[in-house]
Amino acid sequence: MTDHILSFTSPLTSLCVLISDCGWLQFRYFLAGILLIWATSGFAQERLLTGSDLAPLEACFEKQLKEAATNNEPVVDQAGLECVGLAVVPCKIKLFATGSIPKSECPNAEYEWWDVKLNQAYKVMMKEAKRADALGKNLSFSEVDSLLKMQRAWIGYRDATCHFSYLQFGGGTLGPTGEAECLLLLTARQTIFLTSYTLRWAERN
Repeated sequence: MTDHILSFTSPLTSLCVLISDCGWLQFRYFLAGILLIWATSGFAQERLLTGSDLAPLEACFEKQLKEAATNNEPVVDQAGLECVGLAVVPCKIKLFATGSIPKSECPNAEYEWWDVKLNQAYKVMMKEAKRADALGKNLSFSEVDSLLKMQRAWIGYRDATCHFSYLQFGGGTLGPTGEAECLLLLTARQTIFLTSYTLRWAERN
């Protein structure tokens, strides 16, 4: 997800105050508890989506890509977005069963899957852009610069849009869920958009 950086005036000073106020033994217990929370939350996140949970999403994605590759231009329409959220459903079933996982974790988990696919497509496009520039296919502009400009602009748009979605809940507990669902949707759209280009390039070559 988007990086949320917590800024402290002085981490070292904060730790020293904590140690002096609570004592070294208490601090050790406190630190052990924090490490346990980190470990268990990471473990829970890994368990949110299994291979069987992702199978319908992967099958749908492959189907949509084959159809997108036959279009003259990449189109991210309602049909292309029917795959989005397929992995969220089994995740929510687990969530309701345990009741201990934040609601934003399910869209977050599927978002990470789409983000991997997006990065893969972007790397393929960048490789092709560098090859095109080296061959001088487009003398009026740089394919690499154009791709970089497009993707950076999209990231800015995505982050601003999803932060807006977060703010619509007035800082309530549903804010992270709204932001996560926004990130999932926009990342899936961009993934389909970029990947459809890579498929057509592969067919030409």
